[in-house]
Amino acid sequence: MKKYSVLSVLIISVIFVISTIPIASAGDDSKYSYIEVENITLELTKNTAEYNINYKIDDGIQILVVFLGKSDLKNKLCKIMNSDNCRFENVEMDNAIIIFDNPSIDNGDGSLWFPRKDLEVTVPEITVKTPRSTRNFIDASEIPGMGYFADALPQQN
Repeated sequence: MKKYSVLSVLIISVIFVISTIPIASAGDDSKYSYIEVENITLELTKNTAEYNINYKIDDGIQILVVFLGKSDLKNKLCKIMNSDNCRFENVEMDNAIIIFDNPSIDNGDGSLWFPRKDLEVTVPEITVKTPRSTRNFIDASEIPGMGYFADALPQQN
C-alpha cells in the first residue's frame, strides 16, 4: 500500500472543494464563487482607475487561500471586475486594490469620459470619486459611463 504525503492529500482535497463551489451562488448576487463583495470605491484620475474592493471570503476557503496562495483569489477578483488584465497593488484576505491604466477617453479639454464598466456581481455599494465629485450607487452590477474633469477646482481665496 502506497503512503501519500500530507501535501498531496491536501492538494487533492483543495481541488475537490474548489471544483464543487458554484461560480455564482444562487440567491446572493454579490457573491462570486467563495468571494462576497461588500463594497467598491473607485478613484478616477486622468491616467488611472483605482478600485478598492472590500469582500468576505467563505470561512472554509480562507485557510486554503492562506496555504495555497492568492493566485486563485486574484483570478476570481479579475473575473468579478470583468477583466483579464488586472494589476494588483495589494491583495489581502478582505480587501484588494486593483489599478487599471488609462481607463478613460481624454476629450482634450481637461474633461474625460469613463466608459460603462460591467461587473460580474451586484455590489451593495459603489462609490466613484473624481477630482471634483463623488457619486454613490446602491445594488449596482455596473458603473455607468460618466464624464469628469481631470483636475480639482482651483482654490478660491
